[in-house]
Amino acid sequence: MNVKLLRRVAQTIVRRYKQIDMNHWFDPREGAGRCNTTACIAGWAETLSHEKEFKGTVKPRQVAKLFNKDFGRFMNRRSRLMSYTVELSNREKEKVRRSAIKRLELTRAQAKRLFFSDQWPEQFADDCGRLRASIDATDRLSPGTPEYAKRVAERIEHFIATKGRE
Repeated sequence: MNVKLLRRVAQTIVRRYKQIDMNHWFDPREGAGRCNTTACIAGWAETLSHEKEFKGTVKPRQVAKLFNKDFGRFMNRRSRLMSYTVELSNREKEKVRRSAIKRLELTRAQAKRLFFSDQWPEQFADDCGRLRASIDATDRLSPGTPEYAKRVAERIEHFIATKGRE
């Protein structure tokens, strides 16, 4: 397990809390930081792994474009501004997953437990997991908030502490 990269992911998502969403590998979203793109744990692992290639701070959108050159490209004809709406295909998402598994040095079972919030232990899933199924629940944390990012970072630390067993 690449603990160093996992901890960098945790630190980054707490700092860039508007750009973490466990429901999407990479997702073009208005208001999600300067690049208008969110990423999950795997997406952030990929993003941070490309810093040397991009010579410094890298944005999730830049890395998503490595998997799909048209990611986030859509011309709004009325305003003549570029909007970001193109998403990754299932095949491209699978490439992200495989690459992140390799970079994080995880087994497939560990990756499933870390990358998919519905596989998280109850204390984390109650807050961050299963958001899709209970989107209106007021007791759930919402992506794009500092609390949500902190809880995801705590999940990563728990994963490290249990050596990926939970």
